[in-house]
Amino acid sequence: MERVLVRIDDIDHNTKTEAIEVLRKEFYPQETAEFFVDRNVKFSVPVTDFLRVPHIHDFGGDVYSISDEVGIIGASQAKYYKWGLIKPQLYFYPVLNEDNSIKSVYLYPLENIVKTVDGGSIIPEVAAELAFYWVRPDMRGKGFGKDLFNQPLDGFTDTTKPKSFLFTIAMGNVAGRGVGQILMNFILEKNRIVNGLSQNGKTILSGVGASWTEIESLGINKEMFDVREVSKATETLALKYGMKFLGYFKNLSPAFGLVK
Repeated sequence: MERVLVRIDDIDHNTKTEAIEVLRKEFYPQETAEFFVDRNVKFSVPVTDFLRVPHIHDFGGDVYSISDEVGIIGASQAKYYKWGLIKPQLYFYPVLNEDNSIKSVYLYPLENIVKTVDGGSIIPEVAAELAFYWVRPDMRGKGFGKDLFNQPLDGFTDTTKPKSFLFTIAMGNVAGRGVGQILMNFILEKNRIVNGLSQNGKTILSGVGASWTEIESLGINKEMFDVREVSKATETLALKYGMKFLGYFKNLSPAFGLVK
């Protein structure tokens, strides 16, 4: 049987449900199938439509799968966002020691990622996330993971397409446990004390971070910044195909990306 990577149309409901279910079992087994599907309903606009009229859609998304006579070999989900929608979201930027251990952590909005050294910026129109990908254990090491990783983002790499921020998140050891929120609240409070609030009532983030000593005092250790075993392949492929380490997202999961 020929094994071909395909984008699943919404009308192929059974295949899409099956693909989403294998992703849920791998990454969020604690969630019910109904809840996981409902949480991802808004990501249902295919990339072709999203890029054609990005000003109409806030969100978009595609599900891909590869199958054989046994069933699904692999599946992936890509999500698309208006850049303006996600650029205010905060992420952790670590300052490292010479041995690559974390010296301190700062908090910045995502829009800082696209700023250049000279103070200018390359402003994306859209953001594309490789949210999940999975390959059946007996089929790993055959190149299917590479296909699932690259194909969903190919539509954004063409120079004729809008400028895009491409990223993926390798699920961290403590994702879903609220540890990142504890660190975020701590750094936000330090910034409020030093810098105050903006006119719209948001914390002014201006160079106030947390030292490793302070981070440890919150009950956070270095293992909490590590990648979960099921997502190590995401980290490997992201670096292999040119994505740079950006920092950690809200749940302390490492993020990788680039601006195209």
